[in-house]
Amino acid sequence: MSPTLPAFREMFGRFIRTELNWDAAARSGCHVSTRNCRLRTELGEFHTVWYLGPHGGRAGVNDPSARPLRVREAGAPALLTAERNLVVREFENEFVRAGAPATLELPVYETESGVRILLDGNHRAVAAHRSGLPVDLLIHRLHGPADAAILPDLVHYRG
Repeated sequence: MSPTLPAFREMFGRFIRTELNWDAAARSGCHVSTRNCRLRTELGEFHTVWYLGPHGGRAGVNDPSARPLRVREAGAPALLTAERNLVVREFENEFVRAGAPATLELPVYETESGVRILLDGNHRAVAAHRSGLPVDLLIHRLHGPADAAILPDLVHYRG
């Protein structure tokens, strides 16, 4: 059974550092579903909240020309800050030491058009994908409109 929006907030609210507007999500009728997945390729297609600028350098969410990075591409060390790369490498080493599969529970915002943005766990997701290990994912999807009033990152996903 999938959690309600208040239960989703209780589970992940203290961890989510994106600027998710919980009140706007509730007003817009966002709902939650949960599913398991063992497809590393699917994990690779999730969007992170990390951005690439038009000239190949890192960019912020507020840069209108920024392009969101997918998990499969965000693991390139050249695209990560030194600090981010260190954290990803530490998680990757943990996954490798633990052996397959890399197990993750991830909150994701999913739009009507199927765009899926990681709300938390970007470092872990990138590390799991980069490790090459099989994955075992429990994905909690917050379904809602591509409305930047709910999540500012959604400005990059308008039609």
